[in-house]
Amino acid sequence: MMRLRKIPPGWYLLILLSIYAIVITFLWRRSISNGSEIRVSTTPISMPVERLEPKQGMWFPIPGAHLPDRDYYLPGSLRNYRSGVNQGFDFYADTAGIPIVFGTPVIAAQDGIVIRADHNFQETLEEDWLTLMNEVSKREASEQELNILRGRQIWLRTKDGRILRYAHLSGIDDDIQLETEVYQGQVIGFVGNSGTDDGVKGTTRGARLHFEIWEPSGSFFGQGYSLEEIRTMANSLFVGP
Repeated sequence: MMRLRKIPPGWYLLILLSIYAIVITFLWRRSISNGSEIRVSTTPISMPVERLEPKQGMWFPIPGAHLPDRDYYLPGSLRNYRSGVNQGFDFYADTAGIPIVFGTPVIAAQDGIVIRADHNFQETLEEDWLTLMNEVSKREASEQELNILRGRQIWLRTKDGRILRYAHLSGIDDDIQLETEVYQGQVIGFVGNSGTDDGVKGTTRGARLHFEIWEPSGSFFGQGYSLEEIRTMANSLFVGP
């Protein structure tokens, strides 16, 4: 009885390739006879891509914070301890959405240049502070008096000419000096209570950040607008982080 020879595995591959070649040749000849030609496009397919523009705006001076949820802590609100109005935003732990304690880092809200840094700040004597508060309860405080009440400060000048004022700081980063260029998000100082009743008493209670934005025109952000309008404007101004 005859035994069938075993076909080597390589022949199976050769047979399949031959069949494939025959089929491709047949299809090619058919397309030629029909007057058509198989073409492969070399033009890349363009897909619509949304262009992402970098966010333009100001960061909150304390990362993770949001606008104070009380109108009393917005610029333009009346002060109950002195004559005049608030000229900036007040960030406290119970109104800004995040823990804000004595020593919490404070960042540059925009790129800018340091034009004031109170490294050598000294707290006012408590009796002098009380005398000042008695005076400004009867009349509007002068800029010099407000500077005392703001405590330790950093001022930045941004590229668009705004002045950013950080007040009540407990300290300032050593790298922050006059004419220092800072970048958005850089730590420049730390939350404190300087210039306040708690600060002059030497305690760490009442930690907060007072943050003012002064326009090139010389008015503070929101000046002349209602609190509702200021809140709307601020929601557009701040973009994070």
